[in-house]
Amino acid sequence: MVEWTDAERSAITSLWGKIDVGEIGPQALTRLLIVYPWTQRHFKSFGNLSTNAAILGNTDVMKHGKVVMGGLENAVKSMDNIKKVYSTLSTMHSDKLHVDPDNFRLLANIISICVAAKFGPSVFTADVQEAWQKFLAVVVSALGKQYH
Repeated sequence: MVEWTDAERSAITSLWGKIDVGEIGPQALTRLLIVYPWTQRHFKSFGNLSTNAAILGNTDVMKHGKVVMGGLENAVKSMDNIKKVYSTLSTMHSDKLHVDPDNFRLLANIISICVAAKFGPSVFTADVQEAWQKFLAVVVSALGKQYH
């Protein structure tokens, strides 16, 4: 179990309150698919992902980016029980979708990049980043739990 300080909880929930899931989610998922093209194999049902423009204009990618961020919202709301919150997702990604668990880490890093680019150093301070990275590391670990 992860121990959260009051400052970490505050930083994570405050930052989350500023995040527009309809903006950051699609940005992050499109960036993942462009920067790490091998991740596209998990999204065959989304249709054409053959070019950057196709990915950027793909409505299924945009929708799923919002879904991903909705999953993060569940973790923010249940910070003391993230592993339980993600147990079903971990099993699905492992047993059904066969997603390489390293992809969770890649996406978490990209989410941080998108958040940092959106808010800059006045909001995404080093202290906020420290708490956010710890939070995302717990989420990544929870998503990868089924693989262990």
